[in-house]
Amino acid sequence: MTNGASTSDRGVLPTWGHYSGWLFLIGQTIFISRIVYESTVLTCVHGPQMVGFAMAHGAHSFFLFGLLFLPFGGLFFLIALILGAVRRFRFSLHEWMLLAALLVSFSLLFAPYRAWEQLDMTVCSSDPLGDAVLLEAARSGDLKLVTKLVAEGHNVNRDSRSDNTPLSSAVKGGNVEVVTFLLSNGANINAHNSLSGETPLMKAAYSGDTRMLEFLIAQGADPCAVNNKWDQENAQRIAEKKHNRAAAEYLAAHSHCSLPPPPPSSCASESAATCVEVH
Repeated sequence: MTNGASTSDRGVLPTWGHYSGWLFLIGQTIFISRIVYESTVLTCVHGPQMVGFAMAHGAHSFFLFGLLFLPFGGLFFLIALILGAVRRFRFSLHEWMLLAALLVSFSLLFAPYRAWEQLDMTVCSSDPLGDAVLLEAARSGDLKLVTKLVAEGHNVNRDSRSDNTPLSSAVKGGNVEVVTFLLSNGANINAHNSLSGETPLMKAAYSGDTRMLEFLIAQGADPCAVNNKWDQENAQRIAEKKHNRAAAEYLAAHSHCSLPPPPPSSCASESAATCVEVH
């Protein structure tokens, strides 16, 4: 009886295997802890992150060292499970703890960022995070999440200073239901964003979405509004420049705007200011 208990206590792995497993776990945790930090703390404080960007560009390159341990940790976990199956999973307590820790670390690494965002919003209720998630939810057409965020008080007219508002994001995504909801909750259909001076109608003209153009004009979008002071283009001129013929024809037929002549074909992809300098 004593010998049997002693054998069970030793577990499945050799001593060097125990040390190797813990080494791989500690090493990969260096990398995984940074990923989790960016997905939680930094996301709460500063809004959604390009997870791993700072590590890849040198600001926190130390954490990349842990990336070297990931394949070894995965291989160790797989081999340990195979050995355990052969020996009827007679792992010792320390081996079970090691395998559980490896499994948790891999789970943290491969958890989708969207899941982290949902958790962050529940825990920290960060305004920067919620505002940024509202933009993404509007673009992707997640009406349920958009409704939740607006009910929590996030501003439907917030200018992200990155060329988008919630309404223009929904327009870019072609999500009429989300656009309708945002308009019914006070979104300004003719708001100019602070970066390029574009309106939601201009966003639809860029993509050539005639269905969205029709809807926006029916809701009161101004087809004669122009963007920033350099280009002075309205939605029709933008559609023409992007070679969205159907959209340009629809806008021409449903507006009577006083417009400058279209730029020469050689300047079709350039700003009006550049074309003036050339000619």
